[in-house]
Amino acid sequence: MSAAQLWDICQQWSAGLEAMHAHGVAHCDLKPGNVFVSQAGSSWRAALGDLGTSRNLSASRLSALVNSMPELNAMSVRYAAPELVDVFQRAVPLDPGLFFPVDMYAAGVMLGECLARAVPWAGMGMQDIVRAVCGGARPSVESLGQEARDLVQAAWQEDPGRRPPAATFRQRCAGQYVAVGGLP
Repeated sequence: MSAAQLWDICQQWSAGLEAMHAHGVAHCDLKPGNVFVSQAGSSWRAALGDLGTSRNLSASRLSALVNSMPELNAMSVRYAAPELVDVFQRAVPLDPGLFFPVDMYAAGVMLGECLARAVPWAGMGMQDIVRAVCGGARPSVESLGQEARDLVQAAWQEDPGRRPPAATFRQRCAGQYVAVGGLP
């Protein structure tokens, strides 16, 4: 798969996240298993799925979305922000203002995984990952180009308030798609 195809897939799922956030909905379980990818001829299509734990954060409309967080397991903990791990460990609710930044952290980990083609925290158990994330460690992104590395690192910053919004993240993914030769 070419760099343009990888960036295209990333900008597509990030556009889905941007649309969700624009409508006041947080995904809450963003991970590769919840991104559905299919090939249509020479192009690829990507969409976000498994919205079972999504949160409606908009006070202006009713929602049938559930109000429980997914359980952390060996798969989802790889994409869990430090603040999410913390509330799970303390068995307290996540502050509503952190749902979007938690999604953005997961988006950064997913982007790094997609571009590096390497599973984050490979070979590590759940508790080791929790200790690493809570200790400030992040998966290696040294193999990525500078622009990609900057975007991934911006999305998984320790301070949730400094992570880019979904719209900025998507715009930067789309910019990289064009920069590597995307769009005929």
